[in-house]
Amino acid sequence: MSWREVARTPSGQARFLGALFLAAALASLGLGLARPFFEGFVRERYPQPSERAARLSVAAATGSASVAALSSLESTDFDGLYLAYMRQDPDVAGPADGKGGNDLPPPPTGPLLDSTAFGQLLFAADPVRASALLRRTLIVGSQPQRERALLLTRGVRGCPELSALLEWAADRARRTRDPQAPALA
Repeated sequence: MSWREVARTPSGQARFLGALFLAAALASLGLGLARPFFEGFVRERYPQPSERAARLSVAAATGSASVAALSSLESTDFDGLYLAYMRQDPDVAGPADGKGGNDLPPPPTGPLLDSTAFGQLLFAADPVRASALLRRTLIVGSQPQRERALLLTRGVRGCPELSALLEWAADRARRTRDPQAPALA
């Protein structure tokens, strides 16, 4: 009896559906088990910020940067400030430099950005853009990267964009069983 003849019978169709169900169950099991494995390799990369952003990060670290100066920045320079902050801890930043982007950034030189003061400055200058940068890190960043990004939010008060983002992040952490959930509660 050929497979076409078997497929025309009720028992043959039941076998076909059973095999299809088994294949789908095995595929979903494989995908479900692969997620924790591959998430260990996911991290955000922080390339070298522009020269202007590096100068502004030094000014922000010394307390001489103003909200007006940061508000007038172009998007790439504003993002560069965030890059400079995240690159201050090379172990958190991870590899992003060198040929192929596989070298750790050098240890920071000069004054370091204070998380609380810099977070207040960043969210006061452009809360929408700062929230977008933080959201990106909370989605694709590694555990240490997310923890460092959340340090920026500690001193920020009265920012509806940040409040909405933190509510979203807490809900996402609960849904995905993220170990970050207690930090966001």
